[in-house]
Amino acid sequence: MLAHIRATVSPDTEYRSRLLNELKSIHIVTPDDVKITAELDLMVANILAGNAVEGYALTITGKSGAGKTASLDRSIDAHPSFTPFEGKYNRLSLSLRATTPPSTTLKTLGKELLQRSGYDIALSNDEDENWRTLVRRMKIMQTKVLVLDEFQHVLDAPTSKKYMHLSNSIKNLTQTAGWPIWLIICGVPDIKDFISRDTNGQLDRRAPLVEFEGMKDVKEDWERVEDTIYELAESCKLELGSP
Repeated sequence: MLAHIRATVSPDTEYRSRLLNELKSIHIVTPDDVKITAELDLMVANILAGNAVEGYALTITGKSGAGKTASLDRSIDAHPSFTPFEGKYNRLSLSLRATTPPSTTLKTLGKELLQRSGYDIALSNDEDENWRTLVRRMKIMQTKVLVLDEFQHVLDAPTSKKYMHLSNSIKNLTQTAGWPIWLIICGVPDIKDFISRDTNGQLDRRAPLVEFEGMKDVKEDWERVEDTIYELAESCKLELGSP
């Protein structure tokens, strides 16, 4: 279909399409990118040490549209250790990444994660059994890091009982005997409550936080805006001038 559209549009429309593609491919590196990459490096070092009895959670927060998902995805995609590869019998990947479903429950999140892992066998009616299957899948895939975007949906569980069951199941992954899981949770600032509600202290031993803050009226942010405008203009082959 895209080939058909490309063959039928005007040269101006095709040109605009190429410009839009180039614009969307640009990522302006920010201090938050550097922080995320540093935390990924530290997480990989902890995993590589091989003697950890439990994982921990990296929390990334910011307002909607702050760019946290794009930065996290880019940082993971650019990190060589997170590149999936083909093993002897199946595909192996250090991380399993998913978007948390709205009004999520243990059942819906377990289903989403199993599907993202490539599990295409009928699921059990027992949601806890599905989570045990998920852990087995992660072992088979050699997955040690679970990445959950839009994590605020966990806080929207329909009842407090369902929330506690879901949150405890997620936290318990970090203490899986013989196969501890590291978490990366990403969402709006409310997700910091997930750590603060951890009354059993499962996640507070080391719970790094990367907060995406808005632009400030300071020289560093002025220069970042100026650099961004020039880079975007250059990609569109535009010349900037001043009145």
